[in-house]
Amino acid sequence: MPAPSPPAEAAPVRGTEGVAFSPFFSPDGQTIGFWAAGELRKVPIGGGAAVKLADVPTQPFGASWTADNTVYYALDGIWRVAGDGGEPQEVIPAGEGEFHHGPHLLPDGSLLYTLSTSDDATWDDSRIVVRRPDDDEPTVLVSGGRDAR
Repeated sequence: MPAPSPPAEAAPVRGTEGVAFSPFFSPDGQTIGFWAAGELRKVPIGGGAAVKLADVPTQPFGASWTADNTVYYALDGIWRVAGDGGEPQEVIPAGEGEFHHGPHLLPDGSLLYTLSTSDDATWDDSRIVVRRPDDDEPTVLVSGGRDAR
């Protein structure tokens, strides 16, 4: 039986030193998206020059990159931008006092995310919801939960 491989060593990705927040991976795992200095950016995992995807004035509350090359991210509502960059579009606006976190696109085009009524909500104060593109209201899947995947 061959000897097990030594564990991989962690190393910073060149181009993100000291500035990267809210990281997320491209669908192929070869690119890391992140937020820094008012921009959503991406950089190859091997490092290099970071590329701006969009102006995003505040750090998002989670982001995910889908197989169709779209990045979904949450501010007060949920927004999307092309994985190659472009003008962001709001896809789910926030209602009065609502905060959205961690959007993930499901195979049927619905979005799974956390919905809360406080920007510092606890697990018990939040709801995991799904919202289909043709629905005006989200469907609550779990009350008292956050960060569904």
